[in-house]
Amino acid sequence: PNRDWSSDVSSSDLKVPLYRLLTSYPRSPGEISWNFEKFLVGRDGTILGRYKSDVEPMSDELTGMIEMALGR
Repeated sequence: PNRDWSSDVSSSDLKVPLYRLLTSYPRSPGEISWNFEKFLVGRDGTILGRYKSDVEPMSDELTGMIEMALGR
């Protein structure tokens, strides 16, 4: 059956723990505005960054943070 799973994930009554964690990131809290929004999560589960959909995956901003997180 066709089902809109996004409403289950972001509905205030049904927010899954990961969604709650990602949307409570202190430097950029709030609902996820579009499905291409990106989050950089460290090995220990700490949110290192949140990037809106207009940030390209291969941008210097994002790849630089990934390299820093990997210790390169």
